[in-house]
Amino acid sequence: MYFFSLKGEHIIIANEGPNKNVLFITPPMCFALENAHTVIKTLDRILSQLEKEDDSLEFQQSNEQSFNPYSITGPRTITGDR
Repeated sequence: MYFFSLKGEHIIIANEGPNKNVLFITPPMCFALENAHTVIKTLDRILSQLEKEDDSLEFQQSNEQSFNPYSITGPRTITGDR
């Protein structure tokens, strides 16, 4: 999850709200504009990495589903007269 990656960057963040769609950031007592830029840049970088990993996983899954040598719906050979 993204908050574990952010914790590694020394940014503490949590999901809040009834639908867990609110980011709750716990800044230190001194929080300047530069700190806000750091949080946003880091969050953007980590979410972009997760999005790329998700896209890569979806691509791999679609390729695995498109080729299955053991599929019963694959090509069939017909023998005999019809």
